[in-house]
Amino acid sequence: MLDPPAQNGPWPAFAAVDRLGREDPGQVVAWLERMYDRHKADSTRCWFVARAAVDLGATALSLVLRALRDHGPSPALASLGVWAVERADATSDLVESLADILLNGPAWRSAGYAEPVLQQLARGLNKENAARRLQLLCWKLGAVTEDEGGRRWFEYERAGSIAESGDDDPDDRFGALLKALVTALQRSWEWLTIDQVLAVVDSLPDEVRVRVRAWLLASAPGVELDAMIDELARAMSEREPTGDDLAVMDRVVAAAAPAEYEQRWGEALGDAPSVVDVAHALAARELSPAVRRGVHWAGIVPGKVGEA
Repeated sequence: MLDPPAQNGPWPAFAAVDRLGREDPGQVVAWLERMYDRHKADSTRCWFVARAAVDLGATALSLVLRALRDHGPSPALASLGVWAVERADATSDLVESLADILLNGPAWRSAGYAEPVLQQLARGLNKENAARRLQLLCWKLGAVTEDEGGRRWFEYERAGSIAESGDDDPDDRFGALLKALVTALQRSWEWLTIDQVLAVVDSLPDEVRVRVRAWLLASAPGVELDAMIDELARAMSEREPTGDDLAVMDRVVAAAAPAEYEQRWGEALGDAPSVVDVAHALAARELSPAVRRGVHWAGIVPGKVGEA
């Protein structure tokens, strides 16, 4: 009678777990673990044990992690995983282990609503786990495929800031992860240096990495002026500008004399093509990426650099 059902149905042990768990939770956890071991090959019976573990609370939640690892993130188990994250200590390693599964594409879709996982990751951020949790979010962002949700448009939507994205569709994994990363980065400034944070962010795919780096340099405390100037010089020589680059530029111009950045930015942009060269290129429809890049940057860089 105490074995979980092999199919959907009532399980009297739920009531016993609820009652005895208040009196002797350690013994109940041990019993649930033995029950799980007895039926670990049966995903349905393991779900019943994991469901009882969620009712019991923090001391038993590792059984939910075991079930997810053993049987995969089915809708029933993924939903239990999100619930377990909500019940766990936000600073615990268990939250990170569950998030490592639940923030993957199949589990995200199975859970239906994984926002609580991201909230707990950010809420439990502290000195000991900040770098680890930032890396986890970066890895999950990097794993989003180029044709998934908001990721497919990200490279083309250069205006605005990444801090303003991710609000339109909370079910979009890319947007939700990016928003969570921004929140976690802001909280991590209390414990991590800008160099430590940038080192983690550099694991992102290139088109996401450059946006996050620019936002960090525009927003984080204690950023050295030379770091911002060099970042923009590198961007000018490699890619087109974004809204986050403009924020970095504003910060530089507000803090530095033109002589501190004009030469480096001018060298990065290179010599402007002649009017004749541009005319020939336009007529042939062969405007080079370097020329297009220079035109876009020239529209936002200040003073002599933009006039060159």
